[in-house]
Amino acid sequence: MRWLDNLRLSTELTGASERCVHVRDRESDIYELYCLSEELGTGFLVRSCVDRLAEDGGTTIAKVMAEVQNDDDAHWLPAE
Repeated sequence: MRWLDNLRLSTELTGASERCVHVRDRESDIYELYCLSEELGTGFLVRSCVDRLAEDGGTTIAKVMAEVQNDDDAHWLPAE
């Protein structure tokens, strides 16, 4: 899968995974990519122009992110 391959290669090329932030769009919103990012110790940002459904479909990403704003690894920047 190209997203996984690109994440591995770009992280390897930098030699400093903790300094990488990978910018993704909604096409890359796949579970395996989140897992690989965690495994490689690298950061990511997912761009989205809509507030998508989250968890079991009964809530939205904005609501979930509002609950985790105290987490240093999670940030929600609403579109303007």
